[in-house]
Amino acid sequence: IRSAQSRQGASQPAVMLTMQDTAFSPNGDRVKDAISFKPVLKSGSEITDFTFEVKDSTGKVKATQKANKPVLTWDGKSDNGDDIGVICADGLYTATLTIKTRSGDTVSASTQPFTLDTKAPALVAEIPWTSFSPDGDGVQDVIPVSIKECTNEPLWTATVKNAKGASVKKFSWNGFVQTAGKAGFEWNGADESGNKAADGTYSLVIESQDDAGNSFSTDIKG
Repeated sequence: IRSAQSRQGASQPAVMLTMQDTAFSPNGDRVKDAISFKPVLKSGSEITDFTFEVKDSTGKVKATQKANKPVLTWDGKSDNGDDIGVICADGLYTATLTIKTRSGDTVSASTQPFTLDTKAPALVAEIPWTSFSPDGDGVQDVIPVSIKECTNEPLWTATVKNAKGASVKKFSWNGFVQTAGKAGFEWNGADESGNKAADGTYSLVIESQDDAGNSFSTDIKG
């Protein structure tokens, strides 16, 4: 939280503005479609003006609210200029709250930058064969998973599941995974305890959810 005051003094009113999240995705999927802010006001004087603004990274005001509410919410839409009612572009934004009191004080507080992100994670994975035999003979002892495309996310998970859908082995990484200089990983047929999994048919589910709540999942079956 960043805050600034117009002047010093024991009677100077104080204001703070806290954020619920650091990222949101106003894309209509009902997951973090809006971002909320909570104003904290400490003033012995009557407030005559209350202004909440959201600005983009260039300082341009994209949204304004005048009502003093316990919780302020922004749905990502612009209410200024030629793009009124349109979802703002992905990027960094900052919220600022400014109040004026009848005694003539003006104080404000700004949040740290937060992210508007409507783009979901993306990944393309391939396997070279659909059967393997981890018997140590040097022929298809593992099943390599090649990642052709992958967005840089805080966390990716890949889960090997048996025919009943139970998890057998999990892999996780952030960013773009690299194994022996190549993008991807391999399963040697062992479970989480290091024991060889039973013969059978398996599937591989790779998924991710970013900080804004956008999610992705792909399933390699058979």
